[in-house]
Amino acid sequence: MLFLCGLAVYRLLLSPIAGFPGPKIAALTGWYEFYHDYWCLGTYVFQIEKMHHDYGPIVRINPYELSTHDPAFYSTVYVTGSQRRTENYSHFAKGIDFDGKGAPQRGSQAKQAGKPFFSRAGIAQLEPMLWDKAGKLCKRLENSGDPYKAIRLDHAFSAFTGSVISEICCETDEDFLDQPGFASHW
Repeated sequence: MLFLCGLAVYRLLLSPIAGFPGPKIAALTGWYEFYHDYWCLGTYVFQIEKMHHDYGPIVRINPYELSTHDPAFYSTVYVTGSQRRTENYSHFAKGIDFDGKGAPQRGSQAKQAGKPFFSRAGIAQLEPMLWDKAGKLCKRLENSGDPYKAIRLDHAFSAFTGSVISEICCETDEDFLDQPGFASHW
């Protein structure tokens, strides 16, 4: 019981996000979110919208998360463009034997090297192969046989992706789509 009281005090008063507005029950426990998602059939997203209406653009929605409803705040939280807000990258990269010097030039060179693959003409060149693979996948799913047997879509989409990547990168057609179980061993 002492633990629960201490946890409640921490979540309501001492947590790093304790100062943000929102319902105290949401700050106290995740059961509030569970109630709206499970018993009210997934209505928590609408409840969050109501919280924003009542409490403002930044709302505490559970003991660990905040929700923002302010498009101008997006670029503050997430890095946009090629601007780095801190110089901590060099500390991060030290462990992988990369000092970060010259990184923008190398990144620019790599971007230029890959540009033809992502151009409109490059994608158009791959389109017939992609349609062929997608058609194979559709036929395979349609002709799966037993209508009551489950098909692992993660295996099917992995096989599709693997077939496309092997043809683009390795210029070989592994064609995982034709293998039994969509090559689930991969």
